[in-house]
Amino acid sequence: MDDKQTVDIESADDIAQFTERYASFSKIINKMQRQYLTLKDNLAEQSAELQSVNETLQALNAENRTVTEFLNGILTSLSSGLIAVDPDGKITHVNPAAERILGVSADTVGDSYNEFMHILDHNEVSAIGTLRFGTPFNNAEKRVDTGYGTVLTLSV
Repeated sequence: MDDKQTVDIESADDIAQFTERYASFSKIINKMQRQYLTLKDNLAEQSAELQSVNETLQALNAENRTVTEFLNGILTSLSSGLIAVDPDGKITHVNPAAERILGVSADTVGDSYNEFMHILDHNEVSAIGTLRFGTPFNNAEKRVDTGYGTVLTLSV
């Protein structure tokens, strides 16, 4: 037996059936090629869109960094002590003047404001209350025990 195989086509029916199947196969292949090209075009569109969004995000991130550096420069240069807290009452920033006045370090960032600043006179004025409930106040005095043995009267 040699390596070549032959197929005997016995009738016109076999030829017609083969032709029909080949045509069906060709239709399927053509449909798959069109779908592939459509997917390829969609991918190219989405890739371009994603690139545009990525460039916008990078520009916004750079702008955010610039603004953050600018604001940090202002906060650092203030002669008044400043402690910033988030709505959960966690300290997010302590400027150098606050570190000097309160005798603390920047390590207090992340600590609970209420645990750090023990309010001695509980009047209605509260920085946390302002954050949580939107109750504004201006220039109130608070006596606080910093927890380091120092009692201070602060303007808040």
